[in-house]
Amino acid sequence: MRVGDRIYYTGDMSNGSSTGTITACNPATKYAPESVDIKFDESRCEGDTMESRMVFIKNFAPGPGRRFYMLDEWRQEREISLKAMQERYLKKS
Repeated sequence: MRVGDRIYYTGDMSNGSSTGTITACNPATKYAPESVDIKFDESRCEGDTMESRMVFIKNFAPGPGRRFYMLDEWRQEREISLKAMQERYLKKS
């Protein structure tokens, strides 16, 4: 991951899904693992910038409950899922 890389956040009960940009890469310390800072494209209020600091790299790992994706990876997975859904739909028709 590098500064400027685009990400996708799937959202949760309090926050909607959003895209964003990595603004800083933070090395691991004795208190926290490697992380990134993210500036999101959408904000909650006009003029407000939504940022998340110290999003652990582990949050991007595939697995149940995953919330963070590299944007290209998310688009690719979404395209595969849409094609699979369309194929299932056409089989039932």
